[in-house]
Amino acid sequence: MIIDNWLSGETHISVQIVDKALDQLQEEQASIEVMVDKEDYWEAYKRLCAYISFFSAAAQQQPTKLPWIIQRLINWIQKMKGQLDKMVRGIGGNGYSIGVSAPLGVSVSISFPV
Repeated sequence: MIIDNWLSGETHISVQIVDKALDQLQEEQASIEVMVDKEDYWEAYKRLCAYISFFSAAAQQQPTKLPWIIQRLINWIQKMKGQLDKMVRGIGGNGYSIGVSAPLGVSVSISFPV
């Protein structure tokens, strides 16, 4: 997958790479669902964070596409709400929030009881 190549430094962000990565969102959702089903919550959350990081970096490098990239990413995260709920509970969190900020893009924050 493109995210794996990006994380290993084999792929750099370009318009074509971002388009391919956006096309892979449904596939990526399925892989995260498998991790959640296996109760591998931290791995699932790390994978979610990798995707968020990639698209946030892409949005910064391509400011004209920023609204489009961010909206696609937010829609994807919202579709994963069930898995995100399970991830948060599985790692001991008691809630989460999804935010958009400049210049960093989208973030998913988890809150923990103290």
